Amino acid sequence: STLNESTLVGEADTALYEAKRLGRNSSVVYSSLDLRYADNLVRAMRLIRDPAHVEEGFASVAAQLGVEPPALGDRRGCSELFAQAVATGLAWSAADPTLTTTFISVLPPSVERLARLDEMALRLPFSLAVTRLRAQDYIAAKQFAEAVNEMRRGIAIAPAYLPMRQELETLCEQLIIHDPANAERWHNERAESARQRELLASIVNYRNRSR
Repeated sequence: STLNESTLVGEADTALYEAKRLGRNSSVVYSSLDLRYADNLVRAMRLIRDPAHVEEGFASVAAQLGVEPPALGDRRGCSELFAQAVATGLAWSAADPTLTTTFISVLPPSVERLARLDEMALRLPFSLAVTRLRAQDYIAAKQFAEAVNEMRRGIAIAPAYLPMRQELETLCEQLIIHDPANAERWHNERAESARQRELLASIVNYRNRSR
């Protein structure tokens, strides 16, 4: 069998910790070649998350790292390769916080991923991508109020960008189901967001009405 979501979370968590322990956050001058390698590695790792392309993904990741790909039935080998790819990708992308964020987005939502994104939030304080990812991680940790607050932060960053408000509304719809104890709160949050979005729809630039 291949790696499941929980296993990927565990391996990503281990690799994130190891990358931090080894001091990969320190200021180092990385070449443009490192950034290109990181970009290619992101593409390869996305395939691993796609059930239809898992084997292709591991083969591509192994090729990027210059190692032999493990057999798909070799869970330990696949896990070790995934962990190695995470640590290596963080090192290669360290000079470019936007690319690091893209790389982190490949990893499953988790508390450990959130810790890494906290650093990205400091480096990219106006990034909607970081905001979205942090909201996902709060949901994974069942910190629903924090997830909503994070989406509100995204709206504060770009108040005229209506898709961010739509995403908040979608999140609230999910929370009504998954957090029934606070269903009324999330219903009201969604209604208020929709009301504001409708008021803005006629005055914002058409480019800000959809992605």
